[in-house]
Amino acid sequence: ASRHLAAAELTLFMLLEFALGPVWVWLFVNEVPSRWTLLGGSLVVVAVITRALVELRRPLSSGSG
Repeated sequence: ASRHLAAAELTLFMLLEFALGPVWVWLFVNEVPSRWTLLGGSLVVVAVITRALVELRRPLSSGSG
């Protein structure tokens, strides 16, 4: 997958692992994350979604530039 993504996109995607880690622990180990952990994870997820939406709206370049 890293061959098909730009470095910035790959970095944001990899940040999802850190953002969703506490959620998996919460679901499977029943350890409740702190309010700050949830806030930070939410910010990362929002950044990744925003980046994806911006990329979808950006027109494709013709490559002759």
